[in-house]
Amino acid sequence: MGLDLWHVKPTDKKHDSVDFFYVDELEECPPLVENHRQLICDLVEATHYFTIYIFQANQYLNYYISRFDYSEADSALLAGSIQDLAMDIFNIEAERNLDIEEKMITETHLRDNTDPGGPLLWTTQISYPIAFSKRQVIYFEEVGYQRKGMNMPFYSEFVNCKPYFYKADVLKAASYLDIDHRPEVTVYFPTEFIDNFIEGKSVFFASW
Repeated sequence: MGLDLWHVKPTDKKHDSVDFFYVDELEECPPLVENHRQLICDLVEATHYFTIYIFQANQYLNYYISRFDYSEADSALLAGSIQDLAMDIFNIEAERNLDIEEKMITETHLRDNTDPGGPLLWTTQISYPIAFSKRQVIYFEEVGYQRKGMNMPFYSEFVNCKPYFYKADVLKAASYLDIDHRPEVTVYFPTEFIDNFIEGKSVFFASW
């Protein structure tokens, strides 16, 4: 099981900033929000996509139609190679007025689990954002980090990706250090997470 521990603090949005909390995730610590209200930014996010599904052959496309639910309002189905279908894709983009600058291309596979003998459908999916929402966020920067180094009870006491705002939470986390296999964390963890933790400015969270 992978585990990353983070100690972060709010920062102004930089050009390449990608790490943030939604403001409503920080509601448990009103002082943190109030102290950094000037750093709150509006973030526009895609909430819905139009997707072109490209199947390797018509037989797979037809199987998909017969076994899966899909809506013509937000998807189109094609068969062939993405290169040979360039004009078809262009026409769909033009007809739907899709934003080609924001499109994402992924390769994936689908299987109908209710049909054990059915084929594995390899598809290329081209997705275009078509609906958006705006939410308030605060960006953050790393001030402390540790890879693994905690024992198993830690996973029961802490929630994956949940932000913690108080030094008592960090001290509690320290009680789950895996000192048997990583004795160095007894020195490293306090330096990265405890000594420089400031309530109302610091956030601790773990991801696994």
